[in-house]
Amino acid sequence: MKNAYMLALAAASLMLVGQGCAPIAPPADLPTAPPAAEVMEKEGESAMGPEEGAMMKEDAAATADGGGAKLGGAMMTEDEAEVAKEMTAPEANPYYIAYSETAAQAAVADGYATVLYFWAAWCPICRAEEPKLKDWIETSNLPIAGFRVNYDTESALKAKYKIPYQHTTVFLNAKGEEVERFSGPVTEAEFRAALANAAGK
Repeated sequence: MKNAYMLALAAASLMLVGQGCAPIAPPADLPTAPPAAEVMEKEGESAMGPEEGAMMKEDAAATADGGGAKLGGAMMTEDEAEVAKEMTAPEANPYYIAYSETAAQAAVADGYATVLYFWAAWCPICRAEEPKLKDWIETSNLPIAGFRVNYDTESALKAKYKIPYQHTTVFLNAKGEEVERFSGPVTEAEFRAALANAAGK
């Protein structure tokens, strides 16, 4: 009788852990900040040269001020202005990091589309799916900021997006508007299509 009681108690304990009754902090295996802006800026300058980079910034500023579009001091055609606009758009430096409200707001301010993956340490589907989602985001070559959202602790965000359970992925465009979501496993083709949709491509 005693053995049966102990066995039932052990089984109940395992069930409670499996259901995630207590919030579990995520392991420290993800950065909490995006790649350094200075590093990205230096990479961009080295690709085109510091003088060309400065000239492009100057021309973009003149265009934004309504002073007429110029390219290296000469007036640009509409096609050239469109190319310049594309060159000054957010660079495609996709990343996937642990969620914080500050980092998410910074991503939107930088013109990035965002992906929220509601994750729990006790969820086997989350643990299996996250490495793939992270890779698909980071190799997308799109201005996408991906975030692991702790399902157990981010109650306000869960309520905002009406998340019924973990392993739910929400895609937001650069304006912060939801454009798509998945619950549970998703194919690479579906996920990449959703990334492109969120980025407006």
